[in-house]
Amino acid sequence: MEAQAERTQRDLARYQALLAQGRARLRDRFMDKELWAILDTLNGYWFADPSSAGSIAAEVEDAIALNGLAQKWELSGQALVQTLHGLTGLESMALADAVERWWARVGAGETTLEPVALWDEVS
Repeated sequence: MEAQAERTQRDLARYQALLAQGRARLRDRFMDKELWAILDTLNGYWFADPSSAGSIAAEVEDAIALNGLAQKWELSGQALVQTLHGLTGLESMALADAVERWWARVGAGETTLEPVALWDEVS
């Protein structure tokens, strides 16, 4: 019988492969200013559980309505929200993971990161 640690390692490797696949699917989906708007919105956001990745569109929509996000980043807020609503579950989780990793890198001192670094393969 397979040991729990082996199952955990196998499952983690599968999850990491899925996230990489999701990042690859998202790579050309957003303009830089849309990525800046997403990063701006989710600065400090805590993805407490896997289902919270599905709230990205709602968070961005609220930031557009309440904080003038579309004007700040000079973009079509409606188009961005529509794109976010069209993400699959895998893509939403990959985006949430990428955002968390991006902000962690900034917090660790990488202050000149561009949004394209969201798609970097870093741990």
